[in-house]
Amino acid sequence: MQSMNGASSDPALYPMQEPLTRADLMRLRGGLTLWLLTMSVPLMLLVEMRFILVGTYVSPHVYQGVGIAALIVLIVSGLVMSMANRAAKNGDTKSILTNTSLTMWLGFAAWVLIGIQVTNRTMHSTSHYGETYLVTAGLVDFYLTCLLIAVFAVRSRVKRLAGSLQNFWGVHATTTVWWFGVIAWLVVYLEMYII
Repeated sequence: MQSMNGASSDPALYPMQEPLTRADLMRLRGGLTLWLLTMSVPLMLLVEMRFILVGTYVSPHVYQGVGIAALIVLIVSGLVMSMANRAAKNGDTKSILTNTSLTMWLGFAAWVLIGIQVTNRTMHSTSHYGETYLVTAGLVDFYLTCLLIAVFAVRSRVKRLAGSLQNFWGVHATTTVWWFGVIAWLVVYLEMYII
């Protein structure tokens, strides 16, 4: 079966062009929850590793302003992505595109802010503090890279298929995963900058 833009309507290939049943939503939410739990494992291992190696020591070389700026930008980006999610519930594709675009810019700004201390050599990578900070902050930047790709992908899908979309699960799921990234940096910020 072909859709009006020539794409196959196979739900496996074009899931946003098929209506979702309650059972579909339960399976999707369950899978997303399981995936997020598995994504949190590496972060929690690194957090625990820091306490084993470093205790409660916060390096004098860490820039509090950069860390809090990244946190503020990420929280704002999460709120903007939530606006895209609300727009998806109303089927407002124009608002989805606007808000996801802004989310990507804010996410990139946070990515740079977090990456500053990973790359500026203020902490020696083989010091007890450096070896835990650089790897943990680097993991959050890796998560942000994946999240930026996810937002770009869902934005592209909404833009390309706006007239034939039957559900906006992709926007809902991407919003949830984006908030996972915000919370990941909050945990790292509290641990690496304050505790």
